[in-house]
Amino acid sequence: MKPRRFTLPSGEIVAVVLDNGQNKIIRERHFRGRTVQKAGNFALWDFPAQFIDELWFQEKVVHEILRQRPPHGGSNAVEFDFDFFVGWTSMVDQLADPAYRLQYTVSDADGQERIVEVEDHDLRPEEFELRPLRKGLKGEFVVDGSRAPLTKTVTVIAQVKECDWGKFIVIYSIRPGIMMPAHIAPPSRGWYKLDMWEDGLIFWDWESDGDDPADPTYPYGLHNDEPRINLLTGEPIVEEDEEDYDHDSV
Repeated sequence: MKPRRFTLPSGEIVAVVLDNGQNKIIRERHFRGRTVQKAGNFALWDFPAQFIDELWFQEKVVHEILRQRPPHGGSNAVEFDFDFFVGWTSMVDQLADPAYRLQYTVSDADGQERIVEVEDHDLRPEEFELRPLRKGLKGEFVVDGSRAPLTKTVTVIAQVKECDWGKFIVIYSIRPGIMMPAHIAPPSRGWYKLDMWEDGLIFWDWESDGDDPADPTYPYGLHNDEPRINLLTGEPIVEEDEEDYDHDSV
């Protein structure tokens, strides 16, 4: 990807580029095409350049990268929450991630709305396998066929470099889903095994299927829209009516 160069409202010039060493990994894991419903893949952008060319990237993402950059240099992970689904996560915090919590709204006798959470539901994976995440770190990967959930969160890992004409942002990762908690770091020797109950983290490998947002039976959030909508596009889901089926056309 060629560097994207633009001027911020403050008048500051910023250039954004993918790190050469991570370019292939970012494309093969997170930008596999909008029709590929897999864990870790974006559903709204086919290429990293499309993500970076969005106006809100310049207004929101770049602003946060600059604001949260480490004072003494180095890369930094920044997490963004959007009002729409962006793709399928490959990591879930069972204790906090709204992409994993099944909720619905009910009204009491006084007409007051409250959120109800379903503790036991079909979206919760039940079988796991301990696998390496990276050197020195292992996590519990879902192996029972449970699909990776949709997410509204994007994590960007980047480094800001000063230039004589402005700032240069090198991106090492753009992925759907939450970032790894800062307190979790592999030890200098041996392995640290993430406890799925204590740390709350579970994982899907890159070839795991993601939930189908257009499936009329998809239970995410138990949303009661009439007609049911595709959670990615917001378009109504048209369900086939068997009575209208024209057998003579087959």
